[in-house]
Amino acid sequence: MNKVLVIDDEKSILEMLQIGLARFDCRVETASGGYEGLRLFEKDLFDVVITDINMPDMDGFNVARHIRNCKRSDTPIIGISGMLRDLEYDEFDYVFAKPFKIQSLVNAIKEVVIGKQRLHGGQDNAS
Repeated sequence: MNKVLVIDDEKSILEMLQIGLARFDCRVETASGGYEGLRLFEKDLFDVVITDINMPDMDGFNVARHIRNCKRSDTPIIGISGMLRDLEYDEFDYVFAKPFKIQSLVNAIKEVVIGKQRLHGGQDNAS
């Protein structure tokens, strides 16, 4: 079971991802903005972080930069955005354009988590 942190300022997106990812055996915690998301990230271990890129309080780029500069910098980050200009950035392992298929997101989660486990010799740090 993968533990996923979802950060988005749109309540409907948070609800959709929480329900959708739970169907694929993910434990999901949600945050309604970047600052709240980073507070949760600092308190717990997550297999992957999914963050909206365009948010008013702290955008997904700053969320990703914070994660990339902390002790758990290898945590996979998936960006989601409704803006096409945001679709290619090095801070993210994947970026999805809204709307996207939940199965595509689940496949990306599996890929980045398996890649991280291989990198760390098969250890699952967030279980």
